[in-house]
Amino acid sequence: MVNRVTDVTFRPQSKAVEGRMSLTAQFIQGIDICESAIAEGLYSQAGALLKQEMETIEAINEYETGARRDGKTPRLNLLNEFGHTYGDFNNFSHVSVEDIHKGIVNYEAGGISGPSVIPQYQQDTAERFYGFQIFFIFLCARQMIKILRDVYELNAEKEELLLLLSAIKIIEDRGIIAPRKEPGCGTADCAVRL
Repeated sequence: MVNRVTDVTFRPQSKAVEGRMSLTAQFIQGIDICESAIAEGLYSQAGALLKQEMETIEAINEYETGARRDGKTPRLNLLNEFGHTYGDFNNFSHVSVEDIHKGIVNYEAGGISGPSVIPQYQQDTAERFYGFQIFFIFLCARQMIKILRDVYELNAEKEELLLLLSAIKIIEDRGIIAPRKEPGCGTADCAVRL
């Protein structure tokens, strides 16, 4: 989606649209570093980055709804059902929860146990963190589709939509997120509208 508009002349937009665009760009810039933190087993750092991704998505939503307040941490409105997840990411990113900070660096082998400076891969944590990052990327892409329409009068292409829906299906199948039925909606998966 980004590549389709790289050569298009950009005209000044409203503060809300420019806010949505700049935060979307910030989100995209952070995708690789967040993925790397998860892949390398740096779960404390990954938790902080995932929490920031959630806040960025919420700030974009606040710009769109007219509720954005400069200098204030965004409220969980779009992601209100993920408050517990936000708290989990917060616990990973801060050193205040002993079970977590010890658990993410603990090494056990051959009767030896203790903290290690070498990151320790934890499949459950990595899979959950990856799943949520994919979901957040989906939400960012959904915002990009709106920006394409609002600013460039372009629609998402079929291939782009199929990729996004395939990613959501995978994390639903893995149990990372569950489809939600919205009022007036005939199917369970219509909660993930583009």
